[in-house]
Amino acid sequence: MMPHFTPPLPPPAICIVNSHDGTIVLEPSVPSDPDAIFGVLEPYARRLHPVGHEATGWSAWLHHELEARGIPMVLLETHHSARMLEAQRNKTDRNDARCLAQLVRSGWFSRCTPRAMLPTG
Repeated sequence: MMPHFTPPLPPPAICIVNSHDGTIVLEPSVPSDPDAIFGVLEPYARRLHPVGHEATGWSAWLHHELEARGIPMVLLETHHSARMLEAQRNKTDRNDARCLAQLVRSGWFSRCTPRAMLPTG
């Protein structure tokens, strides 16, 4: 039997902004691991409004894992957020995170529902 190789997930760009004036509070770099991401978000958990993230192939897993830890998650509809991200001059993961944080702060986003987690085994 051939061993399987699963490439690591790209590290997420995270941006926490002040809900009143939109100033950047924190922009950490962490691995794509719910425990690592929760470790960054936990000190802000009581003040976090929804934590938005883009729909990706692994977003349902991450969404459910962080919600289970008490983080208020919102999955952003891909086409709507993509149109917002296209308006940027410098397209980087960091700038995307900044734009998505401002999108969630303003409330001007379309929500979608994460897929149900499939049983494994």
